[in-house]
Amino acid sequence: MIKDFTLKKAADSDLAPIRMLYWKLLDSSEQYAHILQWKKDIYPADEDWKFYIDNDEMYVLCDHNDLIGAFVLTRSQSQDYRKIDWEIDAKDDEVSVVHLLVVDPDY
Repeated sequence: MIKDFTLKKAADSDLAPIRMLYWKLLDSSEQYAHILQWKKDIYPADEDWKFYIDNDEMYVLCDHNDLIGAFVLTRSQSQDYRKIDWEIDAKDDEVSVVHLLVVDPDY
Protein backbone atom coordinates (compact mmCIF):
# COMPACT_ATOMS: atom_id res chain seq x y z
CA MET A 1 0.00 0.00 0.00
CA ILE A 2 1.47 3.34 -1.05
CA LYS A 3 1.44 6.04 1.60
CA ASP A 4 1.09 9.69 0.69
CA PHE A 5 2.08 11.50 3.88
CA THR A 6 1.74 15.26 4.22
CA LEU A 7 2.88 17.28 7.23
CA LYS A 8 1.32 20.72 7.52
CA LYS A 9 0.41 23.40 10.00
CA ALA A 10 -3.05 22.82 11.39
CA ALA A 11 -5.91 25.09 10.39
CA ASP A 12 -9.19 25.87 12.15
CA SER A 13 -10.87 23.35 9.84
CA ASP A 14 -8.66 20.62 11.39
CA LEU A 15 -10.02 21.15 14.90
CA ALA A 16 -12.78 18.50 14.81
CA PRO A 17 -10.57 15.83 13.18
CA ILE A 18 -7.80 16.60 15.71
CA ARG A 19 -10.23 16.12 18.60
CA MET A 20 -11.50 12.86 17.09
CA LEU A 21 -7.94 11.57 16.72
CA TYR A 22 -7.07 12.20 20.39
CA TRP A 23 -10.32 10.61 21.55
CA LYS A 24 -9.75 7.63 19.25
CA LEU A 25 -6.40 7.02 20.92
CA LEU A 26 -7.90 7.27 24.41
CA ASP A 27 -10.73 4.91 23.43
CA SER A 28 -8.33 2.41 21.87
CA SER A 29 -6.77 1.25 25.12
CA GLU A 30 -7.54 1.45 28.82
CA GLN A 31 -3.77 1.63 29.35
CA TYR A 32 -3.54 4.90 27.40
CA ALA A 33 -6.47 6.31 29.29
CA HIS A 34 -4.66 5.64 32.58
CA ILE A 35 -1.09 6.70 31.75
CA LEU A 36 -1.78 9.84 29.75
CA GLN A 37 -2.73 13.09 31.41
CA TRP A 38 -5.27 13.62 28.63
CA LYS A 39 -8.95 13.51 29.61
CA LYS A 40 -11.80 13.99 27.17
CA ASP A 41 -13.19 17.53 27.17
CA ILE A 42 -10.74 18.52 29.95
CA TYR A 43 -7.22 18.46 28.52
CA PRO A 44 -6.46 18.90 25.80
CA ALA A 45 -9.70 20.63 24.91
CA ASP A 46 -10.81 22.67 21.92
CA GLU A 47 -9.49 25.90 23.42
CA ASP A 48 -6.03 24.32 23.87
CA TRP A 49 -5.83 23.13 20.27
CA LYS A 50 -7.28 26.44 19.03
CA PHE A 51 -4.58 28.36 20.96
CA TYR A 52 -1.83 26.30 19.33
CA ILE A 53 -3.44 26.56 15.88
CA ASP A 54 -3.74 30.34 16.23
CA ASN A 55 -0.05 30.52 17.24
CA ASP A 56 1.09 28.37 14.29
CA GLU A 57 2.35 25.69 16.67
CA MET A 58 -0.05 22.82 15.88
CA TYR A 59 0.84 20.42 13.08
CA VAL A 60 -1.04 17.54 11.50
CA LEU A 61 0.15 14.51 9.56
CA CYS A 62 -2.15 13.22 6.84
CA ASP A 63 -2.14 10.08 4.71
CA HIS A 64 -3.93 11.23 1.60
CA ASN A 65 -6.93 13.02 3.17
CA ASP A 66 -6.92 11.08 6.46
CA LEU A 67 -5.57 12.85 9.52
CA ILE A 68 -3.32 10.27 11.19
CA GLY A 69 -1.16 12.31 13.55
CA ALA A 70 -0.88 15.63 15.33
CA PHE A 71 1.51 17.45 17.60
CA VAL A 72 2.42 20.84 18.99
CA LEU A 73 5.87 22.31 18.45
CA THR A 74 6.59 25.27 20.70
CA ARG A 75 9.57 27.50 20.08
CA SER A 76 10.35 27.93 23.76
CA GLN A 77 10.58 25.82 26.85
CA SER A 78 8.63 26.12 30.08
CA GLN A 79 10.26 26.63 33.47
CA ASP A 80 9.94 22.90 34.16
CA TYR A 81 12.13 22.07 31.17
CA ARG A 82 14.77 24.59 32.24
CA LYS A 83 15.32 22.60 35.44
CA ILE A 84 16.45 19.50 33.52
CA ASP A 85 20.17 18.90 33.14
CA TRP A 86 20.19 18.53 29.35
CA GLU A 87 23.17 17.04 27.55
CA ILE A 88 23.31 20.11 25.30
CA ASP A 89 23.36 23.57 26.82
CA ALA A 90 21.00 25.67 24.69
CA LYS A 91 19.36 29.03 25.16
CA ASP A 92 15.57 29.34 25.10
CA ASP A 93 15.59 30.72 21.57
CA GLU A 94 17.63 27.71 20.40
CA VAL A 95 15.13 25.02 21.41
CA SER A 96 11.78 23.68 20.34
CA VAL A 97 9.61 21.34 22.38
CA VAL A 98 7.18 18.71 21.11
CA HIS A 99 3.90 18.44 23.03
CA LEU A 100 0.67 16.48 22.66
CA LEU A 101 2.10 14.01 20.12
CA VAL A 102 -0.59 11.61 18.93
CA VAL A 103 -0.63 8.98 16.18
CA ASP A 104 -3.71 7.13 15.00
CA PRO A 105 -3.56 3.75 16.77
CA ASP A 106 -4.41 2.04 13.46
CA TYR A 107 -1.04 3.21 12.16
